[in-house]
Amino acid sequence: MVLADFCIKKLAISGIGMTAVFFFAFPSGALVLIVLSRFSGGIRHHLYPKHPIVLFVRGLFLVIAGYLLFNSLLHNPFSQHIMITQLTPIFTLIFSVVFLREVLRRQLYFVISLCVIGLWLIVDPTLDSISPFLFLALATAATQGGSHTFIAGNSHRVTPIGFTFWGTGFLALINGTLWLLFDGNVPNMEALGWIQLTSLFACIGLAMIAFGLQQARPNVSQVGVMLYIQTPAAITLGWLFFGEEPTFSSVVGGALIVCSGAYLALSSNNTKQLSKVSPSENNN
Repeated sequence: MVLADFCIKKLAISGIGMTAVFFFAFPSGALVLIVLSRFSGGIRHHLYPKHPIVLFVRGLFLVIAGYLLFNSLLHNPFSQHIMITQLTPIFTLIFSVVFLREVLRRQLYFVISLCVIGLWLIVDPTLDSISPFLFLALATAATQGGSHTFIAGNSHRVTPIGFTFWGTGFLALINGTLWLLFDGNVPNMEALGWIQLTSLFACIGLAMIAFGLQQARPNVSQVGVMLYIQTPAAITLGWLFFGEEPTFSSVVGGALIVCSGAYLALSSNNTKQLSKVSPSENNN
């Protein structure tokens, strides 16, 4: 997903509007998802809208997250945006406890405290030059966390490919309507190329995350470990392509969020494995 965000950042700072990006991105992404569905169970199995209300809610999540993400990338440094959105798995954990009734463990309180400290270090330890736009990144993380929880809770209704296809389709419909009403300018060929890359990276990433979330039930937190590889990649891309030299405090803050989230997910996995082993040991 960090590669999709990188492409969106390049498009945003070059003056391409949000509605054009999300509208023109849909065709190539949809084609990839149709091909994937054709060779992995059939188009009807993945793309037939059996639960339109569930798909509509997923689409709303994606529209809100898309708006917040685009504007956060437009106004915030790329690496700072990515480091703050690494709170997404933490929000997913919290929401999964509330809505999916996963077990709340004591480690969660400790991890949340570390994440708050990490967020404070990323934003600005002195709070003198804090930008209100950074709250867009925080809101993006919360919205994505809610979306991840919703996907995991509806794994028996919609497949990962189906969630991604209809979610991005709804995002394209809303933004295409806004583009026709208020913009109407077709991006140049170079921008269209970057938009198609955005679509490919985003659709593949969203489908893989959805698959991981659904397979991880009832331990959604395990997926968070894999998401944390985005932080070093984002710092490197921001440094090389956008001239964003990270501050020491922001690197420490990002490391706190990464380590605390990874620790919680891994400890959750160990607890689950121990609970499976215990009954057999007791029987012996």
